[in-house]
Amino acid sequence: MSADEQALAYKMELSALEMLDWFIEAGADEATENSPINWFEISAKAVKIAPSQTPKHTIRPAAALAQPMISAAEIIKQANTVSKKSMTLESLEKNLRNFVGCTLKNTAANTVFADGKPASRIMIIGEAPTSEEDRTGRPFLGQSGALLEKMLHAIGLERSNDYYLTNILPWRPPGNRKPTETEISICMPFVKRHIELFAPQMIILLGSLPLRNLIHQDHGILKSHGKWYNYDLDDKKIPLMAIFHPNYLIQQPAAKKAAWKDLQEIKTKIEEIS
Repeated sequence: MSADEQALAYKMELSALEMLDWFIEAGADEATENSPINWFEISAKAVKIAPSQTPKHTIRPAAALAQPMISAAEIIKQANTVSKKSMTLESLEKNLRNFVGCTLKNTAANTVFADGKPASRIMIIGEAPTSEEDRTGRPFLGQSGALLEKMLHAIGLERSNDYYLTNILPWRPPGNRKPTETEISICMPFVKRHIELFAPQMIILLGSLPLRNLIHQDHGILKSHGKWYNYDLDDKKIPLMAIFHPNYLIQQPAAKKAAWKDLQEIKTKIEEIS
């Protein structure tokens, strides 16, 4: 193959990879057929047996009988049990990676646990991994992560040394869809245990999802951002503030002025705690 042919082949391969990345970012991360498939019809045909083909003596082993489905309440109970058995952040991460109770794990590439400085005292909790974070297994990457780092750098905080990042959901919902209440409820025991083991001096929430599920604040981020709340941890009250998610600020640049004011409040509180 000549040098020109090799260069052309490389460009074609690169274009294909770029196109694939574009589809993944757009949420098209599952393969489909060109025409719809009636799975109900196929299933019916698969189990239908003509009378003439029915054996005179049919033996149905116990293993072939349908097993009862586990209820959501039972799965949440299992999540509570598994999370409570975790005595360190390392064991919690291991147990979360091995947990199969949440269907989101079936379509995710990675379990996105946490990033940042485990020895810091500021815990930042977001919503769910993006496609890039799902591929790498690290939270808050790409454009959203870059903006968050820039925001926190403006008040003297560095990702490598001053704060710790995680999400309510460790697995990306397919196509970045909105997670169901059941999916969130299954993940929450791990989130709460994560907070207990990290033992932060301050919690920063990004967006409405952690706000609604950690302190049950239903007013939404537009009314609740920039206000201080308390998170009860054993006998301590941990100062907690919700701010706009970086993705929201990318879509609504006009909100950056309010976001900067919130960051100033956080900076002041850090100085008080220190």
